[in-house]
Amino acid sequence: NLASSDLWMADYPVGTVSTIVAEDTVVEAQWAPDGQALAYILATPTRYELHWRTLDGEDRIIATDLAPTWSIAPTGDLVAFTRESGYELVGAPGLYVVPVTGGAEVKLADVDRHGAGSIDDRPQWSFDGKHVALGYFTEGTLPFGLVIAASDGSSSHSVTYAPDVDADIAGGGVPMNVWWHPDGRSLVGLGGTVVTMGGPQDAVVFELDDSLSQIVSATSFGTVAAIIDWAIPGEAVWVLAESGELVALSLP
Repeated sequence: NLASSDLWMADYPVGTVSTIVAEDTVVEAQWAPDGQALAYILATPTRYELHWRTLDGEDRIIATDLAPTWSIAPTGDLVAFTRESGYELVGAPGLYVVPVTGGAEVKLADVDRHGAGSIDDRPQWSFDGKHVALGYFTEGTLPFGLVIAASDGSSSHSVTYAPDVDADIAGGGVPMNVWWHPDGRSLVGLGGTVVTMGGPQDAVVFELDDSLSQIVSATSFGTVAAIIDWAIPGEAVWVLAESGELVALSLP
């Protein structure tokens, strides 16, 4: 039972507003990278549907029975989503991708969040759209993991630390939410020991090996309450500082 609402589109320069879905049945919506289409989850009495809608009004269902954990590839051709334990959904739990044109889904990994986390815990795409990273939980326990999968379904790995990585950072576990560096070999996320629940943590650049399955170095570049998004990809990120301010923090 997810919260839902109606869906509208406002053209601010022109001053017009148009209805896309008038009923309170839309769970979430995201714009395509090129701004020429949007995807949204529609709640029906029997299932959740992922729709792809173009600006000219073409609307099609591209997946059903999904959890609200999804994102559109930066290349605009695929949507990554999850089916999860705890939602009583049809289909096996796991991480999937589906073409926006419709067609067969590809299962990338068997992991899921077991109904934990929030709608902000989206699959994170590499800049070239070739890989997807997703934080996942282990059933019945607090420890979590991070899986990186090729978007064509050819490989997936649960990320581990190399033995010589800073023990203080590795002790905090693998990062749950990450942002891909444009180099395709590094991730930005939180590491280190949590001082309090939701308390400050190290902002860290995690360098991966060639297989993208192991963190071979972890470099802290500040203590923050949260990382929000890239400010300048590869150079700086927006973070929520310990003071509660939103600031841009440069990478090392």
